[in-house]
Amino acid sequence: MRVSVGLGVCMAIIGLTGCGYQLGTPDVGTARILNDTSHSVLLWQCGANDCRKPRSFPQRYLDDTFYDKFELAPGEESGPLNIADDGVPNPYLVLRPNPAGMEDQPVDPDKQRIGCLPFVMPHYVKEGLVARVSERVPCQSSLDEDVQWPPPRG
Repeated sequence: MRVSVGLGVCMAIIGLTGCGYQLGTPDVGTARILNDTSHSVLLWQCGANDCRKPRSFPQRYLDDTFYDKFELAPGEESGPLNIADDGVPNPYLVLRPNPAGMEDQPVDPDKQRIGCLPFVMPHYVKEGLVARVSERVPCQSSLDEDVQWPPPRG
């Protein structure tokens, strides 16, 4: 009896306060990337805020540092990307593709890096976030989790 009463009280408190959770709000937000430049770019989802692999990290483990990888042609927009809506950064590395005739060579993220798109959504944004490749910024290890990136437009 004591356990069920205690559980009932806890459930009532959670129901009233929500413990910071808003009923009906998704667990993740969405983002899109628009390539508004005149050249194709590679985009790699990073496992670290600065989008760098640890020193002496073997090339064979590159997939453990960079997850989702895709290419966008000029004017192309990515499909929706899932990103955290609690301020945890979700950076994407912007890279130059290999030159024509060298497409089968491994991409070197240190030599072909153009910048980063460090998505940060401190709270859920219903319409999602859109970053333009031209808005890329230098990659950095520390990001403010309370400031939305890209900043709101308008």
